[in-house]
Amino acid sequence: VVIITRYEGSSPKDVELKITNKIEDAIKSIDGIKEFSSFSIENVSLLNISIESDAKDPDEIKDKIREEIANINDFPSDLLNGPDITEINSSTFPILDVGLSSDTYDYETLRDIAKSFKDDLEDLKGVNNIDAYGYRAKEIRISPSPSLMAEYQISILNLISVINNRNMRASMGSIKTNNLESTIVNDSRLFSKTDIENAIIRSNFNGKSVKISDVAIVKEGFEDLTIDSRVMGHQGISFNIIKSETSDIIHVTERIDDLIDTYNAKYSDLSITKASDFSKYLKNRLKVMITNGAIGLGLVLIVLTFFLNLQMAFWVSLGIPVSVMGVFFLMPPFNMTINIISLLAL
Repeated sequence: VVIITRYEGSSPKDVELKITNKIEDAIKSIDGIKEFSSFSIENVSLLNISIESDAKDPDEIKDKIREEIANINDFPSDLLNGPDITEINSSTFPILDVGLSSDTYDYETLRDIAKSFKDDLEDLKGVNNIDAYGYRAKEIRISPSPSLMAEYQISILNLISVINNRNMRASMGSIKTNNLESTIVNDSRLFSKTDIENAIIRSNFNGKSVKISDVAIVKEGFEDLTIDSRVMGHQGISFNIIKSETSDIIHVTERIDDLIDTYNAKYSDLSITKASDFSKYLKNRLKVMITNGAIGLGLVLIVLTFFLNLQMAFWVSLGIPVSVMGVFFLMPPFNMTINIISLLAL
């Protein structure tokens, strides 16, 4: 279990005293925790917790960790978000990297295609999570003009207050007519550049008003790039695909390949590249197992024929494929999947 807490604008010492130590004190008495380590760096507290491998109910221990952290009531008042608790499962791991790039599409068009592709990936059976790189979130930037703000006698605080007060959705009560009660909702959220430009900062009884567009320049764009993604030497967007706990790697990869073929046919100028395909290693191991099994079956049949009659040798040799097929048949009821470890055991 990994616990990450972001405490913006704080030094490593403040993070340790106000965040990390409090979490450590809350979880150290929980039975079933093998060990934990903590790191306090600027703005971030990180704890790695290992659970005993022979614990009777690991899920109960994880629930206790969440409960103890939720009961901490003396976190700093300026902590914007509480601790983020993530469960690290050895059965869920990356199986494939997919990169999208184009020589003709601009970034906005490529991002729209990547968003659709990501949504379709998430709908595929067996996909647990997707990490995106080079996939920048949309943002709207407001650049106030000092001269215009001075002319209209408007401060930065007025501008911030208008955006905060306007960009909200709130219930305004209810109205009852003919025994039917309806809730009144005021939805004044700002969704587009036009909504922000038309937001009124100040108005008078003569109908004159000052809007954000009168004192500032509003631009639509994307957040600053933090992780650059290069696909075959080109600027692109890449996805790291993580499988679910009980899914089969080969089948999930085949579904992803079908989706890639669909997008290649739909967008002729789009280049989709695969990398770190874990299913290749699994297919190679499966091929080796089948080949070795066939050779072993043939050798056993030949050797037994020298010492027994052919009929007896056949029935003894038949035990090899029956045993292997029996293992594959019993794997689903025991919640087991085909992986490198299970193939090595076979």
